[in-house]
Parts: sequence; structure tokens; C-alpha cells
Amino acid sequence: MSYRHGVSDTDPLSQSYSLLSVARSSLEIATEALALFQERQPAIVELPADHGHVIEGRKVEWSRDSVEQRRGIIGALAFQSSLVMVSKCVERLTRVKDQPAHIVERARQALETINSVVDRQARNTSEHLDERAIRSGDQSLIANTIFEGDLFCSTRADGTLGAIAVTQATLKLVAETLDGIFWTPEQIEKLQQRHGYQDK
Repeated sequence: MSYRHGVSDTDPLSQSYSLLSVARSSLEIATEALALFQERQPAIVELPADHGHVIEGRKVEWSRDSVEQRRGIIGALAFQSSLVMVSKCVERLTRVKDQPAHIVERARQALETINSVVDRQARNTSEHLDERAIRSGDQSLIANTIFEGDLFCSTRADGTLGAIAVTQATLKLVAETLDGIFWTPEQIEKLQQRHGYQDK
């Protein structure tokens, strides 16, 4: 058994806050990644009426293989990977020994909410694209792409398509869900007021 600052590594509170710290760092990276992804906004346009068959409201990348688009894909990859890390931290929280029952239950609910917007199987494709290509042979198409302006899509291991919405709304949902594990909505509101936080 080892000790850090007089706190045992096996102490559930210590473990929980270590996991929370990693999750919060991942959220900070996701915030930066989202900003990088959003640099593409000028290249996203509505399809013109004379551009063949048009689905109302559909948007496309106007400049393909541009610097902005490549940076956008890097941002999307980092966004996806960072939120998967948050998911992993929350999953680990549910397995910390001697954790208070209400924290475990909140963590389980949070994990379900986070995984509803973060596709971990799609992340496995995007981060291990070369390995997947070697293993799959000609069995399935493996691709990472941006679709409809803010959806980052990757094929899963079974060949189906997964996606994550790289948006402020996704980031906000994950951040608020993480906060809700340890604090009530009333406590969060008080903390936000104390630090002058305003929801934008």
C-alpha cells in the first residue's frame, strides 16, 4: 500500500477525485478540440438549389481536402477520444470499492447518458485505423469522415457506422453529467454563481 500526501491509494475518496481530475482534464482537451473543429465553419454551406437532388437543410463541406478540413478531422478525433476518456473514468468510478452507494448509482446513470452521445466503438476505429485495415482485409470499408457539418463518423469493428456530434451541446451534456455525479443541481448552481459562471 502506498500513500500520497497522507492519503491511501485505496481510499475511495482519493480514487474518486483522481478519476474526476483525469475526466476534467479530458474535458479541457475536448474544449480545445471543439474550437479546432469549428475553424471549418466558413467551409460549410447550404447546398444551392441547382446542385442536383437536394435534401432540405442539408449542409456539405464546400472545400474538400482543405487545410481547414484536415484540421477539423484532427479536432474531431481529439474531441471523440477525450470524451471517451471521460466515459472510461466514469465507468471506473462505478467499480471503486467502498464507494458510497448514491455515488455509484449516479455514476451508473451518468455513464449511460454519456455513452448515449459518445460512441466508444467508433473511437476504436478512428484511433486504430491502420490495425483495423490490416485485420479486415477486404471485409468492410473503414473510413473517418465529417457528415452534415458536425457529425464525425467512423465505421465500427462490425462494419456498421458510428458517429459523434462534435458540438457545444455534446460537450455541455457530458460536463454537466459528470458534475451531477458528485453535486446536486442546487450545489452546481451555487458554485457557478460564486465563480461568475454564465451559461452561454
